Amino acid sequence: MNQIKRYKIPIIIVIVHLLIVIYFSTILSPDVLVPRQWNFEGEVGSYSGKAFGMWFIWGISAFLLLFFMFFPYIDPRYKLHKKRFDDILPSLMKLMTSFMMLIHIYQLMWAAEVQIIREYNSMMFIIGLLFIMLGNILPKIPSNFFAGFRSPWTLSSETIWKKTHRFGGYCFVISGVLMIIRGIIINVSTLGSLIIMFIALGICMVPYFYSYILYLKNKGISY
Repeated sequence: MNQIKRYKIPIIIVIVHLLIVIYFSTILSPDVLVPRQWNFEGEVGSYSGKAFGMWFIWGISAFLLLFFMFFPYIDPRYKLHKKRFDDILPSLMKLMTSFMMLIHIYQLMWAAEVQIIREYNSMMFIIGLLFIMLGNILPKIPSNFFAGFRSPWTLSSETIWKKTHRFGGYCFVISGVLMIIRGIIINVSTLGSLIIMFIALGICMVPYFYSYILYLKNKGISY
């Protein structure tokens, strides 16, 4: 019961998401194509059939919600940071379920041929905003085996975990800003789009290398 109360808002979001999916399932034709992924230029890269397009993202959202509701029973480090986990995980799920619903609505409106959605591609902007929000949450996530930058080096030390996630938070914000800039700028060459996305995604990988450097320093190993 406490978990249901703690995750009340994410539960409501998932239910609203379900109702939206049911609505679109009634107005979209059986042979409709739903965008499945976007390429680095912000254009639709591939499509899926109606059933997959209707339920896949909602299913992931519902699964993640159930997973984190049962998180106290499966993560051995939960009891070490109970207060911090109980504070941050519901906020993380509010963010994830909200953005997954937003992205799914965008996909379904595109499939429904809503003209403004097709004229102004906002997927990069949405994902960039998600990265910025995640960047603000990452430094607050306690050490665990399921969320955050989980590497042998971050899991070996509480100090390395904290420093890596503080640094990773900045990296995610920078990456998100780059994605938003790419989403706003319409006339970008293929090479320009590729460079921007390569830098944005590459920045998100830097914290793993940073955690390894911290690990070597902690062990007194030169590099």
